[in-house]
Amino acid sequence: MATFLELCDEVKDLCGDSSLDAKIKGFVNRALREVTGTIPVPIPELHTVDTITTTTENYVAMPDEYQRDLDDYVYSTNQNDTFKLLKSYSALQVMFPGMNETGQVLTGVLVGRTFYYQRIPGSADTLRINFFAYPTPLDLDADEPSIIPVHLHEKLLVNKALTYCFTRIEQGLDTKKINYDYHEAEYQKALAELILWVGPPKRLPVPVNDIMSRAIYSGPVFHSDRFW
Repeated sequence: MATFLELCDEVKDLCGDSSLDAKIKGFVNRALREVTGTIPVPIPELHTVDTITTTTENYVAMPDEYQRDLDDYVYSTNQNDTFKLLKSYSALQVMFPGMNETGQVLTGVLVGRTFYYQRIPGSADTLRINFFAYPTPLDLDADEPSIIPVHLHEKLLVNKALTYCFTRIEQGLDTKKINYDYHEAEYQKALAELILWVGPPKRLPVPVNDIMSRAIYSGPVFHSDRFW
């Protein structure tokens, strides 16, 4: 298993440009975020349960640790019940044109890192959400990227970090960027190995009830799949 120090030293040796030494730690952590953020199926160890709390507005920021793949169902503490999220902000606007209705939260949608919801509860509601978080940054020399299989530590993180190095070193060259292309290709091969290792997506159990079956909803009923 490669330590943070070993990964950084390998990047420095292969990069061969001491002017970039101070950036190497940042490059390795950036590579780690790149891996966890772009792999089609999230790494299971990054699954996180957290909460957000409604305000008097119709939106709230996601937790800082949120990286990707908010689950479709959210649990409302006030209602002791779950609700299903919509597919798009426009769908939420169609169902709640003013975006200012008051009452229990019925549904919502994530736009970027902002969670929009309707309706707006009179008292703050704590919403429990499931998502995949950013990986914990490597900091100490002995830290290890334990969420990645050992045999892919160097293949993924070193090669990707080196693409950041050679992007700078080979910038402006008229010739083919040989070093960048090589390390990017090696990274992509390692990423394919990681995808096989992670396997198919594992979804949480889907609750039976949703907005369409809840008596508290008094607005129009939409049957089109495009909303969900």
